[in-house]
Amino acid sequence: MAGLLELTPARLQWREGVPAHGDYDDVYHSAHGALAQSRHVFLGGTGLPQAWAGRAHFAILETGFGLGGNFLATWSAWRSDARRAQRLDFVSLEKHPLRPEDWLRVWAEGEAELRPLALALGRSLPPLVPGIHTLELDEGRVRLFLVYHDAESIEELEGRFDAVYLDGFAPAKNPAMWSEALLAAVARRMKPGARLATWCAAGEVRRRLAAAGLSVRPAPGFAGKREMTVAWREGALAEEQRPARVVVIGSGMAGANAAHALARRGVPVTLFEREASPGQGASGNLAGVLRWLPSADDNRLSRWTRAGTLAAHAMLREWEAQGIDAPWGPSGVAHLARDEAQARKQRIALERLVPPPEVLSWLDAATLSERIGWPVDQGGWWFGIGGWIGPQRWCRRLLELAGSCLTLRCATAVGSLEPCAPGWRVRDAEGSVLEEVDAVVLAAGAEVPSFAQAASLPIRPARGQVSLAPAEAGSPPRVTVCRNGYVTPEVSGQRAFGATFAVGDTDPAVRPADHRENLVKLEAILPGYTAGLDPASLEGRVGFRPAVPDRLPVVGPVGDAPGLLVLSGFGARGLAFAVPAARLAAALLCGEPWPLERTTALAADPARFARR
Repeated sequence: MAGLLELTPARLQWREGVPAHGDYDDVYHSAHGALAQSRHVFLGGTGLPQAWAGRAHFAILETGFGLGGNFLATWSAWRSDARRAQRLDFVSLEKHPLRPEDWLRVWAEGEAELRPLALALGRSLPPLVPGIHTLELDEGRVRLFLVYHDAESIEELEGRFDAVYLDGFAPAKNPAMWSEALLAAVARRMKPGARLATWCAAGEVRRRLAAAGLSVRPAPGFAGKREMTVAWREGALAEEQRPARVVVIGSGMAGANAAHALARRGVPVTLFEREASPGQGASGNLAGVLRWLPSADDNRLSRWTRAGTLAAHAMLREWEAQGIDAPWGPSGVAHLARDEAQARKQRIALERLVPPPEVLSWLDAATLSERIGWPVDQGGWWFGIGGWIGPQRWCRRLLELAGSCLTLRCATAVGSLEPCAPGWRVRDAEGSVLEEVDAVVLAAGAEVPSFAQAASLPIRPARGQVSLAPAEAGSPPRVTVCRNGYVTPEVSGQRAFGATFAVGDTDPAVRPADHRENLVKLEAILPGYTAGLDPASLEGRVGFRPAVPDRLPVVGPVGDAPGLLVLSGFGARGLAFAVPAARLAAALLCGEPWPLERTTALAADPARFARR
């Protein structure tokens, strides 16, 4: 049986110079050229580029990414069109992605016009693990959502689309891609006025599209093929409603990522922060751990933290590629087993998941000791895409990159919210009006329930004290290590370790007793390491994390109040939740495709607490 995270890459073959998939015994595109076929069938069949002219946003759904040719042709057309949509979303399903080396091989010999874009995209492709992977291109104006799942997973896609590329191997070779259920699911996701195109002219496919409520007609085929098929949903294509202006309350990891995500969509944002500068609350620590939490059954927490780790990793890697200073150390994370019993559980989870080794592997004690630079007594999980992030510096960099769409107002506490004609009236603690806006995102961490509209949410402050010790560059541990706590490598002359987690404790003072607790954790991680470390000599910092009973984030609308969203509940996993949670909040506000599978996203719905 295949592992829960095991993908079967495409078995690439060549037939008279044309790439083919060995398992389906079919070619990826016509011998007359991938680019010409994409332009005739898919762009031409859906009325592009004319259909996106003057639009603020245009969304395309594709049922088979394959070699990426249709996306690359569309991206190229968008780049060269002066009347293009301001932002382009392209959501594409793929059950059998190419291996990185096969991608390079295909495009090293592929269409010369698309080759520069293809090779650039190849450097950003995600690891071969199931999920929705978001690639932000052209400063976020183009987003490619790679959905590494089988065709049936279309029911997990949430979004409404302006155009559909119905692509895949021939119905006789891969009938699942042309099933009645899949075509009906595609049709349900088309907006009124949306158009669909496919090279396939099979009568059964046309009948199924018509049965799904679409108007269908034949069109001239490509390169000697007599016919192709176009279909459309009756009505006029219209823009999704989106807020003219949004207020975000709080500038920690939640608020900074939300402001960044909205600004990337061209939405003007005012961010209110009660402290004198951003990232002063629970996001103000020197460094935190970026890694996911695997489970043998790949539960909701596992899926959320994996999606967030991959998204944050991709974001920071892209910053580095652009020459932007990224506040992180991507040196990997070791999660040591407590004892042999837990080591067995870790290995069993790995056997059931079967992820790519860069996403998760298991290493013995000797190998981990060498990587860490300190002897350890157990093996454990190794997260190759993990590392540490400086959360406060990350928040500030996100806000810098939000650019002119962001107005940052620090030292300004929001006291209350009330409905008004445009949406929401935002008042300060004295009752004076700060803003009147279409929408508000409550990203104030553990303070979210202080707003009357969110008072029923079970978000409680969890006091966390981190200890800091002096550290020299290159000193052990050389990587971040976890085991009922964590310790980082040297970061700016210090090493962070701990941390405590006490729900309901509101004491803001650094306590020697908590330093002692953190030293016990550090000694359990690295035996013998704490010799000579006096609790009285340590520095520390206290933050209050927003904790909820099920340890999942809280993302979505607050009750029935339109235009009011909460983004909180990150607990001790802020670095692993922040990016997809903020992108989900932005997608909800702007009516755009969700960056997560529907069931994963809805696990964070604030309404879940009212249903219990």
